[in-house]
Amino acid sequence: MSKWTHILAVITAVYTDHDNTIKSRGRLINVLNNNFKKLPIISGSEQNATVSLNINDYFNPDGYDYSFSISIYGSLRDRSIKETLKEYNNFLQKVDSFFTVTDHMYKIDNDRFKTLIYTSSKKKKKIIIDSEDKMFKRLDEMKI
Repeated sequence: MSKWTHILAVITAVYTDHDNTIKSRGRLINVLNNNFKKLPIISGSEQNATVSLNINDYFNPDGYDYSFSISIYGSLRDRSIKETLKEYNNFLQKVDSFFTVTDHMYKIDNDRFKTLIYTSSKKKKKIIIDSEDKMFKRLDEMKI
């Protein structure tokens, strides 16, 4: 029987135009897409997680910082929470190397009712929820 892990995540980030070359929304989309092609995947044996780029509606051609969000969703076959978390962290670090990550949150769960939730990068709280036992534990107390 296959095991499944499910991920739902949102990352907010800022692209800073140090060279002042972004003069249109289309140019911003091209720059972001070129960097997105270099990001690692969050994998499953049947299909990988879907990653979507969402650019804020407001575009200031005189500005230097452009904010956007990244949405990640996937039902990943033959993956553990630990493997998915490792791939997500790798993805997050790569995003932060291209852009400035301002915040992120994720929920990763599996078919055995184990859920890993990261609520806020500012509070730095990672929580494991075991739905079967209704127990809440911090990630640093768990060895997953």
